[in-house]
Amino acid sequence: MIIIGLDPGSIHFGYSVLNYDKTLELLDFGVINSKSTTDLSKRIYTIYSSLDEIFSKYKPDIVSIEEAFYHKNVRSLMILSHVRAIGLLLSEKYNAVLKEYSARKIKLSIASNGNADKSVMRKIIAGNFSMAEENIPLDASDAIAAGLCAYYDSMNNFLYSSVKKKKNKSKWDLDALKTLNIKYSL
Repeated sequence: MIIIGLDPGSIHFGYSVLNYDKTLELLDFGVINSKSTTDLSKRIYTIYSSLDEIFSKYKPDIVSIEEAFYHKNVRSLMILSHVRAIGLLLSEKYNAVLKEYSARKIKLSIASNGNADKSVMRKIIAGNFSMAEENIPLDASDAIAAGLCAYYDSMNNFLYSSVKKKKNKSKWDLDALKTLNIKYSL
């Protein structure tokens, strides 16, 4: 299962590629950078072209993207909506399942704290993948977090869909647990 995580931004657009095949691995991550002085249409095209190459290379099953939220600046929200649309468009183009999460949900799933700051998130992610924090740009760590959130969500849905409905029987499908390498005892 290939998951592409996206952290949209019109100047710094983070991406990550995770693969789950019995173990979870981080295949790729980075930031697509644009200059704020470049026309928005050119920035959008640059981001689209770069992401299209990544999607074409990895053929994602799931695309995870942070939801847009309104803070104080309507113009920023409008620009963010434009660049978010790139992720939505590419998920459709490559027939990937689109998962959208609030920043709070992503932070809760990674740090167990919906208000965790970027440095805390990066530290946790670096530890999960045995990497040095300074080797992960902040925007890329946000994209990795979005991908991990979709991974955890998918694994939870997989396990819950495997629940047995028979009385006095195990609530978990033991075969499903084995495929995920989860240790269990009865």
